[in-house]
Amino acid sequence: MPDRSLVVSLVAPLREDLDVLEAFVDRASRTLSESYAFYEIILVDDGSTDGTAKAIGGILQKYQRVRYLGLSRRFGREVAISAGLETAIGDFVAVVVPGVDPVERVPELVARCRAGSGILCGLSSLPKHDGWFVSKLSSVFHSYCQRALGFDYRDTATDFRVLSRQAVNAITRIKDRHRYLKVFTATMGFELDFFEYEPGERAARPGFGERLNHAIEITIANSRHPLRVVSRIGLLLSAINLLYALYVVAIYLFKRNVAEGWTTMSLQMTGMFFFLFLILAVLCEYVGRILEETQARPLYFVASEKNSSVLLENSIEKNILNESAKS
Repeated sequence: MPDRSLVVSLVAPLREDLDVLEAFVDRASRTLSESYAFYEIILVDDGSTDGTAKAIGGILQKYQRVRYLGLSRRFGREVAISAGLETAIGDFVAVVVPGVDPVERVPELVARCRAGSGILCGLSSLPKHDGWFVSKLSSVFHSYCQRALGFDYRDTATDFRVLSRQAVNAITRIKDRHRYLKVFTATMGFELDFFEYEPGERAARPGFGERLNHAIEITIANSRHPLRVVSRIGLLLSAINLLYALYVVAIYLFKRNVAEGWTTMSLQMTGMFFFLFLILAVLCEYVGRILEETQARPLYFVASEKNSSVLLENSIEKNILNESAKS
């Protein structure tokens, strides 16, 4: 029997997914209709160029309780998911990537999230094949996140997740332009749980360059720790430089025929300039982030919005009228 006590929203970010879109909506519709009396499917098109916008009309006529948001250009999957979360009205919201995540598991995961944690995140069971060097770097970064940044960042975490209404409300209040929902869910303080699954064939693991960029962005966006480390190094080097200056004065006062210290001075200047430029590099990253945040531009723009002929709101209104008539 469908659960009449819950409203469940399903958010699906789309990016060149025309070949799997209708099959995905069909599976999602059947799965949710068998488990819930009230549900909605929100399709967020992240600037697809494969004809998704043209094909969506037929899907909306064929399936009920489907909503379509077409973003004006590509903003990235994180922003597309954020757009879906902002418009979702369910008590629980599932984020499912078409062709990658098994939508059939949503009812099971919603029940698990309802009984336990407010956030349930998926972990990929596929082997990483990163190589020794990349694996070591990844391990060091995750250890750094836990010890220095204060949150557990799982490298195998995916976008497949279930969020309670409280968690969704908290995420939508975060307006950072650089969106990392895996980090948001780990840092908000809600009870967090994980489940393991095998993603579909369309799952793509980011390359080393992209993962390195993400690591830098995550570190800068969530902590002042790098800036604090560099500032402490600067203070330490300043103290060493002061001691060296006192040493030079002492040599000048108490030793005769002092030879020119070209080598020593060269090493000192090289070391100081190295850390000076290191400090400037870190400061530039933070200043750049401040500039982006102070621009206060919208995270995304919606170019088109379409709905099925029957929406979740229509179903709820019809149900209320029927129940009132019976009473």
